[in-house]
Amino acid sequence: MTKQNPVYTCNWTTGLHAGLLGETIVRRVRRRRFLSALTALVASPVLRAQYVSQMRRIAVLIGTAKGTIETSSGQAQFEALRASLQKLGWTEGQNFQLEHRWGEGSANLIRTQVAELVRGKPDIILVSTATALREVVRAAGDIPIVFWGVSDPVGNKFVQNLARPGGKITGFSLFEYEMAGSWLQLLKEAAPQLARVFVLMNTNNPNWNGWLRAIESLVPSLKLQVTHADLTSATQINPAISTFAKKPNGGLLVLPDPFLSAHRELILRLVEKHRLPAIYGSSAFTDQGGLISYGIDQVDLAKSAGQYASRILKGEKVGELPVQKPTKFELAVNLNTAKALGLKIPPSIMLRADRVIE
Repeated sequence: MTKQNPVYTCNWTTGLHAGLLGETIVRRVRRRRFLSALTALVASPVLRAQYVSQMRRIAVLIGTAKGTIETSSGQAQFEALRASLQKLGWTEGQNFQLEHRWGEGSANLIRTQVAELVRGKPDIILVSTATALREVVRAAGDIPIVFWGVSDPVGNKFVQNLARPGGKITGFSLFEYEMAGSWLQLLKEAAPQLARVFVLMNTNNPNWNGWLRAIESLVPSLKLQVTHADLTSATQINPAISTFAKKPNGGLLVLPDPFLSAHRELILRLVEKHRLPAIYGSSAFTDQGGLISYGIDQVDLAKSAGQYASRILKGEKVGELPVQKPTKFELAVNLNTAKALGLKIPPSIMLRADRVIE
């Protein structure tokens, strides 16, 4: 008898069921493996530590008020910093966690915010304004710090020198004190009748003494009577400006400071009420009705701070990254305000203006 091979029969329905059954089994096996790995990760301190170490913690403290991206330079800076990190491969929730605070221009609030951020044990702290940086330095210990928007970091003893700052701090500086001369000259050009200038700045700001020395050294050559207000609280702003405005031919110089920025609307309202020509170190004032501003593009500085943060988190030494000076400046003129004050902005300013608001 001849032995015959067995005959196998199959239809398409049976094949489909078998395929689906196979896929289900594969999925179940994969799920069990994933759950086993997750259980091992949770149970094992070593594996858990390895996972956590891949997630970096970045803390950000901006010394100014939050506001909106349309009305707040601080918000625009924060968004630029965040975008800079993302462009360099940092995805929030995947390889880094971001915790940020706003100082609102208040030294007391900044102190509280710094304590909260440091308790979170971040891998790095990014901070803007000298007032905020001073508090971060006091509390951060060995945590690396990248700053932006800070004047005279060497004179304020934040770093040893610009080329090789050393230690755990580096960043991007703001104005040199000599900028005070440019502000006073621009204001005099815009308002030739000017004889008196009132300087506003918060004396809690570490840069106050540097600005004051620079301004006093320029007074003889500019033939201006310059006085200043020792401001420490918002309640002093109104009486200080109102008292100055009682005499004619006066103007205002509002120096860059987070405290003054936080009270921008009040200052602009008083300047309009007393019809004072004024110049500001921040374009946010001009955008909201100020006459002239001449300042640094701080959004660009924040973007650069994000780049430094990425380099440090990838292993570069903080103290070997040089403190860089600003390269982008902006002169903005508000012609509507000039017209309201009865001023004709001269060609010497208009030809230099980067932005004209009409």
